Amino acid sequence: MHDAEKIFIPDYSNQNTIIASSSSSQDYNSKININTADESKLQELPGVGPSLAQKIIIYREKNGNFSSIDDLKNVTGIGDKKFESLKDYIST
Repeated sequence: MHDAEKIFIPDYSNQNTIIASSSSSQDYNSKININTADESKLQELPGVGPSLAQKIIIYREKNGNFSSIDDLKNVTGIGDKKFESLKDYIST
């Protein structure tokens, strides 16, 4: 474990609530491709707003496609912490 690491422990005591909330949120089983996603699609990622989505696109246009998701850390504004929150939702 690392300092400030978050561990998600699901609450299965009330599955109706879990099912209801999961049906209203985005299905993150289908990952967003950071090489092809447009600005609005990138904004579906947790913690990514218009500014950061634009930075991802500008970086991609300037440097070519990301060869791995780890390359996303080269974008200004995406450090280790932000990357950790995104890595499960993105693909190349």
